[in-house]
Amino acid sequence: MSFAPLRRGAPFLVATLLAAPVHAQTVDLPGAPGTIARVDPSGKEVGKRPQANFPDAVSYSDCAQDLRLRIPLVLSGFDTSVSLQVWAGGKGTDCAQLTNRSGAARQCWRVTAADVARQQTAEALLRVRDILAQRQATSDQYVNATAEICGQVDETTFTVHFLWVRGGGDVAGSKTLDVVSDTIGPPALSGVSVSPGDTRLGVSWSSVGEAGATNTSQVTVYYARAGTSSGTTTTTVVCDDAGASSTTDDAGDGESDATASSSDAGCRTVTTTTPAGACAAPGFTKGKPPDDTVQRTTVGAFGSSATISGLENGVTYAVAVAATDPYLNVGEVSDLTCQTPVELDDFFERYRRAGGQAGGGYCALEGAGMPGGCGAFVVGVAGVMVGLLRRRRRRTSR
Repeated sequence: MSFAPLRRGAPFLVATLLAAPVHAQTVDLPGAPGTIARVDPSGKEVGKRPQANFPDAVSYSDCAQDLRLRIPLVLSGFDTSVSLQVWAGGKGTDCAQLTNRSGAARQCWRVTAADVARQQTAEALLRVRDILAQRQATSDQYVNATAEICGQVDETTFTVHFLWVRGGGDVAGSKTLDVVSDTIGPPALSGVSVSPGDTRLGVSWSSVGEAGATNTSQVTVYYARAGTSSGTTTTTVVCDDAGASSTTDDAGDGESDATASSSDAGCRTVTTTTPAGACAAPGFTKGKPPDDTVQRTTVGAFGSSATISGLENGVTYAVAVAATDPYLNVGEVSDLTCQTPVELDDFFERYRRAGGQAGGGYCALEGAGMPGGCGAFVVGVAGVMVGLLRRRRRRTSR
């Protein structure tokens, strides 16, 4: 008789145990961003930029090399009813909301095709292109962003969301990581001029401020032995400020945009033809930073001239100039200018070979980088010559 109440209470006890709260699913990124490594497509770790150059941000070079962020994770409280998905969105967008991950109003995109393994210590390997893939994401499925996304992001912060997602799409827990991205360098410098010297070329340009480049850390002069252009045709889409929409104008400046179409309002196709025989050199491609085979020299952000030394007289070189921002993004490269160093065997060159230090080379051809004492040296030599002539005339008159 005494057991009946216990049997009647048993179902209540079982229900109470089943309704007990479970541990919350958590994701931790220990030590981020310092513990986040960068690896190339083969898995080889790639060194980060110096501290002054935003080492944890995504630059054009990171995107062009198709680098991955290797992010260590510590997981807890999970069960088989949830999966760990990785999404991205603009800073301030809550990707935990289902409406932001699906439907026509979605603002987030998948960063990985597969879920992260459910284990206490895990690792997420994220392609930087997929973090930047907002313009290429056309559905709530993984995109696998292409290299075309590189060069379309102008100093933007994306937020990566690690989401514990249940079968219906509800989120049971999350963790976020902000990733600053900038893949567009400064605008082109103006007033580029190249003048010949003996085994060197002088290069000058308008100051950075005059060119409108305000976010510049250095100016780079690129040069290579010139070749012969066979003629090229380049087609670009240009949008004016009034017509370009926010969906096709990533930089927000209404200028030429790699994602714009000539069918968009205010946009048009512009074809540029480079004639055969124009200045050209291996390693230079219009619209892209020169490749690693091209030689270079750098000066500070506020410099306006440089000298390329150690060249071969009689050989024609192609020269271009570009500003570089603090993320080490190379800006728009100036048009190539071809120039040839020449041997100068005048009085000043002989004077220098004899050990003279009061000036450099044929002053009119020294161009950028000419020593400031050149003009003073000419005046000084002229004064000495005038004095000698006067003394000679006085002796003759006697």
